Amino acid sequence: MEEMDLTDLYSTYERIRENQATPRQLLKILLYGYMNREYSSRAIETRCKRDINFMYLLEDKPAPDHATIARFRSMHFSLCAEKLLAQMSNFLYEIGEISGEIVLKLRNVGFPVKLICASPFPGLDRSWSDDWKQRYRQLSDAADQV
Repeated sequence: MEEMDLTDLYSTYERIRENQATPRQLLKILLYGYMNREYSSRAIETRCKRDINFMYLLEDKPAPDHATIARFRSMHFSLCAEKLLAQMSNFLYEIGEISGEIVLKLRNVGFPVKLICASPFPGLDRSWSDDWKQRYRQLSDAADQV
């Protein structure tokens, strides 16, 4: 994460307040939450207060509230998610964590940006739910073929 170029993410901010989590730290906790199947901003907020791994990622900053996490996801991360996820997959490939076949299949299928950035409640938006299910099936099928 430290090697990633986050200029696109930082450019979505007019100002960054002191004594709060930086965009880099918010990205870390958001992606770490997703890796641990925590998609709700409220659940991620709770984990930031109780889980030592989330606290470590925040580097002694106070835990962001759920509204801050949700705003970050929808107003900042969503604008550059595809580029950031492509950077991350390239980095994981370079250090040998994933195969080149997976990177190519992700590029062919497309990153699940809507899955990552949209509402964590599929029932609220039917078109989002259908798109999420279809994209998830495509990614699962692509991963199974590797």
